[in-house]
Amino acid sequence: MSYMERYTPKLGYPGPAGYPDKAWAAANLVSVELPWPMLNAYTGKLVTKVAFHRKGAAALVAALKAVWAKAEAQVRAGRRWQAERLRLKQQHGFNFPSSYYDGLMTDYTRAETLAMLDQVGGRVWGGSYVHRAVRGGSELSAHAWGAAVDVDPSNNPMGRPLRNKLPLWYVACWEAHGFRWGGSWSRPDPMHFELDEAKL
Repeated sequence: MSYMERYTPKLGYPGPAGYPDKAWAAANLVSVELPWPMLNAYTGKLVTKVAFHRKGAAALVAALKAVWAKAEAQVRAGRRWQAERLRLKQQHGFNFPSSYYDGLMTDYTRAETLAMLDQVGGRVWGGSYVHRAVRGGSELSAHAWGAAVDVDPSNNPMGRPLRNKLPLWYVACWEAHGFRWGGSWSRPDPMHFELDEAKL
């Protein structure tokens, strides 16, 4: 089934490739603030907000927040984090409630979580809304609807053999919030996550 058949009934028609419908864009695209700053894969500039279809904006934020929560949970379970918490307890004394030490760990935990996301490519933004056709074809891409995102394209390129740096837990966070992963396709595209129209 083409993207035209999948998305147009629920997301409207953004116009033919190369000719974006400005009225459609104004009515359907929203600016979504990312839960953490990322770097543009092509310019190296900081990305804090992206354009996405309004019907999928909440799912995008939920998927990213799930990724953050999973990465942070792994950081907290690690030896480095546990050792730092013990060091702070020894420095400040052991008589404070747990929330006190959590507060002391806030900046450290955030920095370590960002570092973990760096390791898996989760801070490299490859794009979301772009009014274009699929690569190598004339059919509109899911990106033309503002219904897809690409993550760390250089380490997760389209094509065979599958080259994927994204861990299973990262992919699972997206799939749990209404996205399909391109890495499982016959022509793998592991950088690519797109809205499952059946869940909109």
